[in-house]
Amino acid sequence: ARAVIFYDHYPSRYRKIVVSGVWSYGLRVRSPAPIPSVHIRLEDAVPLIRRGIGKKVSISVATRIRMSRGSNVEAIIPGRSEGSILVSAHHDRWFDSYRDNTVGVETLLQIALHSRKLRTPRHEIRLVSFTAEEIGDPGMPAWYWGYGSRSYAASIDANNILIGLVIDTAHKTPLRISYTSPDHAYKVFGRLALDIELEGYGHPYTDAPSLWMRGIPTITIHNLQDLYPIYHTDLDVREGYRGFPSILGKEILGILLDIDPKGVGAE
Repeated sequence: ARAVIFYDHYPSRYRKIVVSGVWSYGLRVRSPAPIPSVHIRLEDAVPLIRRGIGKKVSISVATRIRMSRGSNVEAIIPGRSEGSILVSAHHDRWFDSYRDNTVGVETLLQIALHSRKLRTPRHEIRLVSFTAEEIGDPGMPAWYWGYGSRSYAASIDANNILIGLVIDTAHKTPLRISYTSPDHAYKVFGRLALDIELEGYGHPYTDAPSLWMRGIPTITIHNLQDLYPIYHTDLDVREGYRGFPSILGKEILGILLDIDPKGVGAE
């Protein structure tokens, strides 16, 4: 093919998706797509397919790649004992993307606001909002996402981080929990007042791999599987979940005040 036209599975939405030029993921392999590709709405595809069979279709695509600057943002809540707990989200987005991931950033802000009214936590809490989670690696590798968190993880002493929490698309209950260690997941979320669903090991399509590749035990709080119909589309807008980040932030902070990840026996 000289080019590819993708149409959406669902109607009345535009979707932004990365198309890779290789059949795998990796940090050492460059992945620009070798041919132009465009995405169109389902309702635009139907007449195109009906009228275009056996005919030539012209696509005009102009692409410009330029370097830009993004910033990771970090705030620290001091603790009483050695070691830090990292709580993270990402602030870059496609379209409005309220659930992916404005809700995560709002949850971090709520943790910060609630912490001002409570006592000093056992361990230092690092609140970090990452840039360039969706795409942004200037090397354009096949593993294109998580560039901001990879840069952050490479700049810190990972041995000082006792556990990392990644909040990504967490906008409703039951919350889906993915983890590098079930023992850590039960330790942290065993007494959470909100409904949860333990999904199993890891979640690669988040910032979590940037942390676990540095040996940091990681828990991802998400609703990715519930989001697929509007994932990366112009329909992911703020509606109906305005108070949820405050509830989630308060619950997470309540757990983090006294938790001691050192007491978890898992390797």
